[in-house]
Amino acid sequence: MVFMTQQLLMAKGDAVAYYHSFTAACYLLPIVGAYISDRYLGKYKTIISLSMVYCLGHLVLALFESRLGLLFGLTFIAIGSGGIKPCVSAHVGDQFRSDQERNGKYFNLFYFMINFGTFFCQPSLYSLRPMSSTDPGGLWNSRLAHADCHSGLLALGKNTMFTSHPQEKSKIAL
Repeated sequence: MVFMTQQLLMAKGDAVAYYHSFTAACYLLPIVGAYISDRYLGKYKTIISLSMVYCLGHLVLALFESRLGLLFGLTFIAIGSGGIKPCVSAHVGDQFRSDQERNGKYFNLFYFMINFGTFFCQPSLYSLRPMSSTDPGGLWNSRLAHADCHSGLLALGKNTMFTSHPQEKSKIAL
C-alpha cells in the first residue's frame, strides 16, 4: 500500500482495490492451478511452468514502476501462485518412496521454512527501503524477489534429486 500511494501516487481507494483484488486472486486461482495439474500437466510441470509466470510477474514489477506494471506484475504473480500453492505440498510427499514411512517431521520442516520466510520477508524487505536516495525501496524489493524466484526455479528445474511421479488420470469429471 505504501508503494502504491507514495510512489505511484494512487488514491488510497484504488490502492486498497488493487491489494484486495490481488489477495483474492491468490486465494482463488489455486483451484484453477489444481485443475490444470490434475487434468493436463501433472504436479511437477505445473510447478515449473507457473513458477516461470510467477517470476515474470516479479520481473515486470522490477522493470516497470507504473500502474500498468503493477497490474500486470501482480496478475502474473497471482496466476503463478495459483499453480504453485496446490502442487508444492503434494510434490514434497512425492519425494518419499512407497516403502518409506512418510514421517511428519519432513512436512513440519517444510511448513516451518515457508512460514519462517513469510514471517521475516516483510520486515527484512522493508528495512532495505533506504538503499538509495532516488529509490525508496520498491524496485530494490522487486529485484531481490525476482532474483530469489530465479534461484529457486533453477534449483528445482536443474535438480535431478527430485522425484516426479507420472500424471494419473483425474478422478474428477469436469
